[in-house]
Amino acid sequence: MKRLIWYGHDQRMPAELWPKRMLDWVPDRRRKRGRPRRTWRENIHVEMEQRHLQHGEWENKKGWLAGCGKRRQL
Repeated sequence: MKRLIWYGHDQRMPAELWPKRMLDWVPDRRRKRGRPRRTWRENIHVEMEQRHLQHGEWENKKGWLAGCGKRRQL
């Protein structure tokens, strides 16, 4: 849940901020042999599919948080 909340927060950021740049960055070096590990972004996409969230829904912050499983408590 917290990963999805951070992902939505990051997607709403302007492109010139460092957290946004770091999430879009792909390292140049090769990975080790064997079964490839899941990346952070792949985990995010799996969690979005499980919760039936679509790309671009992070623009509506309240709807995104409700879809992530976190609701505002009064």
